[in-house]
Amino acid sequence: QGDDECPRDQLECIALMLPRRLSKEMRGICESAAIKEAMKTAFTACDEELRAECERRGWRGNSFVTSLLVDMRCSPPRAYTANVGPGRGFACVKEVGACGPGRAVPLCKAHTSADAKERSRFEAAGGKLQGAASVVCRALGLKSPGVIPTPDVSSFAISASQRFVVLGGAGMWRSLNGQKAVDTISAQLQVMDNRRTELEALFDDDTRLAMLNATKVHALTKERNEKACEAGTLRMLIDENMKRSSHSYSVMLIRLLQPTDKAALSYLRVDAIKARVEEAAEMARSSRASSIQADNAPEACVQSDADQNSVQREASQSCVQSDAQQACMQKDAKKSVELVDYF
Repeated sequence: QGDDECPRDQLECIALMLPRRLSKEMRGICESAAIKEAMKTAFTACDEELRAECERRGWRGNSFVTSLLVDMRCSPPRAYTANVGPGRGFACVKEVGACGPGRAVPLCKAHTSADAKERSRFEAAGGKLQGAASVVCRALGLKSPGVIPTPDVSSFAISASQRFVVLGGAGMWRSLNGQKAVDTISAQLQVMDNRRTELEALFDDDTRLAMLNATKVHALTKERNEKACEAGTLRMLIDENMKRSSHSYSVMLIRLLQPTDKAALSYLRVDAIKARVEEAAEMARSSRASSIQADNAPEACVQSDADQNSVQREASQSCVQSDAQQACMQKDAKKSVELVDYF
């Protein structure tokens, strides 16, 4: 995210630079403390590279980053948050079997002069406050007294109690606090999950689907792709928040606990279909061999060939369905990590 003077090209440049730097600095590192230091080093290196690019292209805006990194190499997996600028992040924590939407746990703080500790560091480093207005004390690409690119990095072990993480820019939190965001997203995710389950059951039922006209199928497909998904939940939160605030901001929703393991279920469906196809082909071969042995008449051979062609057509159709479901599985498996919308 960036301020009003930050062009989108500058943000896209960071989106390319920072992951590359993180990958380089974290190579061969597994300890939590070392990972945190590597993330700080990566941000500093990205800042130096970005400053050179800003000078070359004439960019003058401030860039801010609120990020989440998940280390899947350890057990349990561990999440790291790194923040530079006025953005904030919250985790929804809800113990298994507990009632209610969950508790909003802050993951990172806003780096502005409104924070006493940050203001003290900023002024000690030569930064100047501008009256009573809050000043951003950390940013990428900005060379100014007191402004540093070093992020605050924190981490937590991922368990069943952490349901999701929401990260947002300063514009989001001007009219929405962390607990309100968690309450709203929790309620919308529950409704969305139920509706998505209903739609998936409908699209898996050929008989019910065949009773609907093309217009209805098109409408349900659009609902499944645009509303009955995490991105749709995020859009509803943004639309509701925009009624109270006109500030632009970035927001990210990361689900740490999925309602079902769709990838595993899809793999099982694909394997079952492949098994049925192989069984049908084997039955066709056996049927043809028996027919030839019992009767060498041309009619029998013709009938056997017709049966085999019919089975091959059914097997081909099942293979197409298998490929389609496998593609759907791959899409579902990727969907749960990060959903980002820029506004």
